[in-house]
Formats: sequence, structure tokens, C-alpha cells
Amino acid sequence: MPRRFDPEFEYARSPALWAWSATVVLGAAVVFLFRRPAWLLPSAFVAGGVAAVRGDLYDQSANDAFVGVLLGTMSLHPVIASYRLVVRSEFDALGDALFFAAALSAADLLVYGPLMLVLGYLGGVFVDYLRRRIGGPIAY
Repeated sequence: MPRRFDPEFEYARSPALWAWSATVVLGAAVVFLFRRPAWLLPSAFVAGGVAAVRGDLYDQSANDAFVGVLLGTMSLHPVIASYRLVVRSEFDALGDALFFAAALSAADLLVYGPLMLVLGYLGGVFVDYLRRRIGGPIAY
């Protein structure tokens, strides 16, 4: 009897939530404390590493990182919009400032979002590789 091909996307909820929280906290920190929105990319790599560290030995660390960074990137839209509105606003009229803050933050996430997903995935792969290569009780 032929088997039916049934692909799944496996991820663990807890490491994905850790990656989500790391993405949001690090994203807010680099945007508001350091005022460097381009540092969202390395923060996604670190969040992917957090997902790999919080996962178990046989978890799909890169998938956990991908899901967590995806949720974190979507959660960063209000953070980046408020940064654009409060810190980078060049408009005097409130309506113009609100519109351009929302539009430009959406554009930022359209540009940074896919790169953040790739770097989060690579961060999960890299940290999982290091954990397996070094061995020992590193986050197990």
C-alpha cells in the first residue's frame, strides 16, 4: 500500500516563545536605547541562538528560531512605529506624522523582516551546531 506524503513543520512552543521574547526585547533595546534600527538583524541572530539554547537535544532548533523571530518581527511593528513617531518625526501635523510613522515602519519591516527570519534561522543552526560540537552540559 503506498504511503501518502504528509509534510509537517515541526517546532516546539517554549523555545519559539523564548525567541519571540528575545526578538521583542532586543529589538526594542536596539531601537530605543541605541537608536540603531539596523541592529535588528544581529538581534534576530541572537534570538535564534536563544531558541536553540532553550530547546532540547532533538528539537528542531532552527524551526523554533524561525517561528519565534517571525512572531517577534510582527510584534515589533508598534515599537518601530512609535520610534518613527517619537524620535524620528519630521512632521508638525499629527495626522501626517501618524500616517508616515505607520507607513514607514511597515516598509522597515518589509525590508528587515525576511532578513531577520533568515538570520534567526541561521542563529538557531549555528548555536545548535556549537552545542553538538562542543558537547557537554551546555543548555541541556
